[in-house]
Amino acid sequence: MTPLPKGVIMSESSESSLGRKLAILAKLKGMTQEQIARECAMSRISVNRFFRQHTEIRAGDLSHLLQTLGIDLEQLIDLAIDKQMNGPTSSIDDALKYRGGSTGDEMMALPMGLAV
Repeated sequence: MTPLPKGVIMSESSESSLGRKLAILAKLKGMTQEQIARECAMSRISVNRFFRQHTEIRAGDLSHLLQTLGIDLEQLIDLAIDKQMNGPTSSIDDALKYRGGSTGDEMMALPMGLAV
């Protein structure tokens, strides 16, 4: 697992918090609350309060926030539907094909002992 950036501390209670997880993702991407607020047409205070679990967020604002952080909610829902209909993905190749990825030579090699 990738180490968290300096100044980010995760506790058991914060691991289950959507706002805190998105705050960590924003920090990992190098985005400020000001940048996120501007791109989402929200106030910086609203973003800050959501990240610190002091308020809830409207569905439309959450959707914009996820898009800003590079999370495609519709794709995640499609994957969940597909998984329910067809069972778990049987291989990395199937998952990459579904996501539009490539299974060519540019894939990262797996550690020894892990076979696909």
